[in-house]
Amino acid sequence: MKTMKNVFLGELQTTFVDAKKPIEKSIRCSLDANNLIREMMGDQIRIKQMMTATFLNRGNQVMFAEILTIGDAEKTIIPNKEIVRKAIISGCEAVILAHNHTGTKTPSESDKRETKAIKEGLKMFDIKLLDHLILTGSDYYSFADNGERSLA
Repeated sequence: MKTMKNVFLGELQTTFVDAKKPIEKSIRCSLDANNLIREMMGDQIRIKQMMTATFLNRGNQVMFAEILTIGDAEKTIIPNKEIVRKAIISGCEAVILAHNHTGTKTPSESDKRETKAIKEGLKMFDIKLLDHLILTGSDYYSFADNGERSLA
């Protein structure tokens, strides 16, 4: 049976429908996040850029993860406000962002700026941005593992 939950945040109302079994995984390192996200993206990882967010509880257990946007081969939109809104409504403690590049795994200046902006937005609500991964067909880049200042 599906359960529904109405959440009010100012003038915003969102209805959540629990239609899926919760993901029973913990994220202990960037490789764990990479594996989860790569599974979500599937074969499209080599064709279209996608933006995902993984929402975690205090024990770094996955509450839910989803693909937020799907773009074309060269770009996708990073929905900063949507990420922060979902984090607040879900009551999560932390977020891991990820998107894929169809080419190199090196973060662009835009990737760094957007990561910093999202981190600051989440920080206002005491929610941590643990990492931002950039996945390619066979590899990934972790902002946290590489000490990116936009995440610090």
